[in-house]
Amino acid sequence: MNYGQKADELTARADSRRRTLREAAIEDSVGVDDLARMVNDIADAEGQAHVYAIAAHVNGKDGWASQADADAAIREWVTSLLTAGADDTWSGRTNDAKRAHWDGIRTAAGDVLRGL
Repeated sequence: MNYGQKADELTARADSRRRTLREAAIEDSVGVDDLARMVNDIADAEGQAHVYAIAAHVNGKDGWASQADADAAIREWVTSLLTAGADDTWSGRTNDAKRAHWDGIRTAAGDVLRGL
């Protein structure tokens, strides 16, 4: 899997959805529920892009003795993401977007692990 390409695709998707959200908000063309759904979609894509960008960075670092060593480092980092406890400080209006962001991180983390 090309982690950098995947990160770029997800970042472009988030940027496109952000523009759509901005236009919809300015034109007042959608309801609040749809706006919230759009924010969550952006947060999810950004969470996934974050994981793939870091995996690309780790994979591309010099100094690995082998690809297996790079894969082991990625596997260890992704496993720590998946096994981290919940951040229960989330509250208020940003709760759904933060949860969507972490849903995206977990989705991409699982994808990366399956690809190793």
